[in-house]
Amino acid sequence: AGLIAVQAQLIMTTELRTFARIGPRFLAAVFAARAIGDFRYVGIFKQVKGSRFARLDTWIYSPLCCLLAVLIADVALRH
Repeated sequence: AGLIAVQAQLIMTTELRTFARIGPRFLAAVFAARAIGDFRYVGIFKQVKGSRFARLDTWIYSPLCCLLAVLIADVALRH
C-alpha cells in the first residue's frame, strides 16, 4: 500500500522514488502470477478442484489477485 501511495503521489518522499517506480510493477507481476497459478493447486488453471481451499481460490482468491494485479498495474503505468 505504501508503494502504491508513493507512486500515486499521495505520499511525497524522495527517498523511495526509484523503488516506487519499480516496486508496483513487480507487485502487479506477482499478483498476476498468483492468479494464473502453479497449474496444480492454485490459480485459474489449477487441476485439484475438490477441496474447500480450491473452491475459495476459484471464487475469491484468484479473482482478487487478478483485480489487484490490474489496479496496481494501472497505477504503475499512469504515474
